[in-house]
Amino acid sequence: MKFRNDDLPDDFQTFLHALARPEAFPPEARVTPGATISIMQTHASAVLLTETRAYKLKKPVNLEFLDYSTAERRRRFCIEECAINQALAPGVYLGVAPVLSRPDGAPRFGAAFPVSQVPSLGAWIEDQQVVDFAVVMRRLPESRTLASLVSAGEANGDLLRQVARATARFHLAAENGPPLSPYGTVETVLANIIQTLDQSEADIGVTISGETHAAIRRYITRFVERKRELLESRLRAGWVRDCHGDLRLEHVYAIPAEPGDGENRVNLLMVDRIEFDPRFRYGDVAGEIAFLVIELERAGRLDLARAFTRAYIEETGVSDLLEVLPLYQVYRAMVRGKVRSILLRQSGLDSMTRASVREDAEAMYGLAAHHAAGPTEPVIALMGGLMGTGKSTLARILHAELGWPVISSDILRKRMAGLPLTAPISARDQQSIYSADWDRRVYERLMEEGSARLAEGRSILLDATFTLRERRQMIARLARETGARAIFLECVCPSDVAISRLNARWQAKIQLQGASDNRDVIFASDGRPEIYVHQALRWEPYNPGAEPDLDHAIIDTTRPYPQQVEHVFTELGIPRLACWLDYTSE
Repeated sequence: MKFRNDDLPDDFQTFLHALARPEAFPPEARVTPGATISIMQTHASAVLLTETRAYKLKKPVNLEFLDYSTAERRRRFCIEECAINQALAPGVYLGVAPVLSRPDGAPRFGAAFPVSQVPSLGAWIEDQQVVDFAVVMRRLPESRTLASLVSAGEANGDLLRQVARATARFHLAAENGPPLSPYGTVETVLANIIQTLDQSEADIGVTISGETHAAIRRYITRFVERKRELLESRLRAGWVRDCHGDLRLEHVYAIPAEPGDGENRVNLLMVDRIEFDPRFRYGDVAGEIAFLVIELERAGRLDLARAFTRAYIEETGVSDLLEVLPLYQVYRAMVRGKVRSILLRQSGLDSMTRASVREDAEAMYGLAAHHAAGPTEPVIALMGGLMGTGKSTLARILHAELGWPVISSDILRKRMAGLPLTAPISARDQQSIYSADWDRRVYERLMEEGSARLAEGRSILLDATFTLRERRQMIARLARETGARAIFLECVCPSDVAISRLNARWQAKIQLQGASDNRDVIFASDGRPEIYVHQALRWEPYNPGAEPDLDHAIIDTTRPYPQQVEHVFTELGIPRLACWLDYTSE
């Protein structure tokens, strides 16, 4: 069975159904005579299911990115699949079974062999010849895949956080460094994505429009051009690793834990690591995270996607993942749209399955287009406003949402003066470090640190009052010189609300008495009710005529945090798919 495109030869379906007989299985499969053998198909494989076993045949196809066109290649990749999946799915992969041809031509499965002992193609076992191969797996309950649990409404944030932590531990222990570096270069990443774009051109007019396809291609090109340094910095930092390669909802099983398994409520098994080409397994861990995120979005569960992503970042400590995630969300959605479209063109699907596959392909391409509508250039967000208007709190929330680093003028000022971040300031220090000269020095340092982050390909959140138009124009010029977009997010609230906030914060700061905690970014400020009016009198309103290189948006901070974030995302042009969680509990 040799093959060069994504249609299956007629004899494969005949071959497949000949194997779907109870008598075609060895005694170890324990198939009841007369039992029905279910068949599940993807673009690359066909799986025959007994009560206790799954026999996975690789389809005789060459899809350019995947070549199973000869039995020798299928043997090799069956062995490889069993070998690389043991760590994440212990006890699941039982070996490789030869497919045997009897003298009368009826095929059957032989006993499973360990990977070191798989017989060669053409070998004779008793009076039967080896003609193909299948991966043999312990059958796992489909009701326990993340796909099923999400669909049934049984998946929750705790489960996805457990998945995130397990994924993070796997990544942290995975191979990285120079041997994998060629797979993580910007050129390799772009080549992989372009290959998917080129191959998906066959779907134009079927599951994706030409206009949408062209828009996605433009987004990919611009993103890689403008975020090249960020992508390269992740390679230098060691985040290109030997990953799973196809970490999707249907490949993660949450099996209820047995008594005595400690605190784990479920045992997680991850199956179907990519074996056919290491370049699809070696890559930035962000690409791995994007697979689960995009499928959770497809399921309408952005809350679970957020829980998973945040827990992964907490476990690894790497927030810049969020800045490259949109690129990989587009890529992974394109991959899923492509492979579902390939399956759509293959024979052997009933009309109901075909309709479902088409819907899924169109939806995945739609998700790719949705994320490709987002910005590609770096952004400098000036988180400004009078004291007490909530700019630092909003900056902290946006950092959690976007991964953009926050550079705070209050923290810079204290560090430059050698003062504790949270200690109440003395009258002497107040006069010294809030003078006009100190203000100038703080804003210059703000620009220096911002420039360094921009040079890394990062977007940034600058947390400062930005009372004076001159200060805002300094940042606008920096944006123009670096090809970034500058936007002044002016936080506003009624004066009585601001004064009430300032009073509450100052009292809390006095009680804190310089003890450091995770609220340093909030309590570093020395804003007090009695100096609010003085600052308000010095305020220079935004003037579009005098500030031509600076976009502007007014953010009402009396609104609930989710609405504030949604407003900011709208101003930034960042797409989102579902309502926000309640930030007041975070």
